[in-house]
Amino acid sequence: MALALTPVVIAVAEAATRHSGEALAGRLWPGLAAIAGLLLLLAQPSLANPGMDLILALTPLFTGCGAVLFCSARHSIWRLPAALLGASAALGLGAAVNLATRNGGWPDMAGLAAGFDALEAVLALVALSRLSATRWSAQFAMVPLLVLLEGVVLMPSNIPARMIVGLLLLAVAGAALLMPPSEEVSFDLGASRRDPAPSD
Repeated sequence: MALALTPVVIAVAEAATRHSGEALAGRLWPGLAAIAGLLLLLAQPSLANPGMDLILALTPLFTGCGAVLFCSARHSIWRLPAALLGASAALGLGAAVNLATRNGGWPDMAGLAAGFDALEAVLALVALSRLSATRWSAQFAMVPLLVLLEGVVLMPSNIPARMIVGLLLLAVAGAALLMPPSEEVSFDLGASRRDPAPSD
């Protein structure tokens, strides 16, 4: 649920970097719709642990700002190594905090889990390099939608209206985030209007 705030962070960060808030409302609503859908579908989050609350707040903040920063440095050859270094530092910090709060040592599957985390980071950066930050963030609405739809398919007997509304909100939010940005479409249309027609 915390990661569903990533599209909202990306919308605000992109508006701040472009020094334009004209389309901010149009960019905010898909992330807010995803959050509203998840609040209807999942148990209400508990805010009893300040440390955990801080981690949950920083996760979408760092993810969204990092995605915008990564996409803004498209012409830099150092962006992929720097992003991988940052991801490694974040994973290492998380592992250190986890180790400090545990009474025992490392779990038996810690090495395998770290390897899968590294692979996931590489794949996320590859996907982010091919998509815009907003379209990349659609995963935080689409993945919960697919998981919850699997639950509906497996147990279709009793589906309350609240669940249907939540699923619809997630679906609309994911579809809106996957759509190409309007400025790219208008730019392409403008370019096609300026191109002279080929002569026979």
